[in-house]
Amino acid sequence: MAAAVIGAIAAQLALTGEIVETAVRAMPHLEASVVIKTLDAFPSFREIIVTAAGHAKTPLPVQHVTALAETAGAASSNTTST
Repeated sequence: MAAAVIGAIAAQLALTGEIVETAVRAMPHLEASVVIKTLDAFPSFREIIVTAAGHAKTPLPVQHVTALAETAGAASSNTTST
């Protein structure tokens, strides 16, 4: 997982925080490994990486949860209509 995060960051440095936060939200049990290895690869991004990992522990804002539910609903209706 850390290798995927590092590769994604290398391709899109401007999205470092979002990449780390998404990875930690998706696989919280790998947080320590992802953070440590990502910090090793990008030590100058320490503040961004640590902050993003911390944000991943907070609940998503209501508008994000609503948008995700709507997206999931639309996706399931698209797969059932043929």
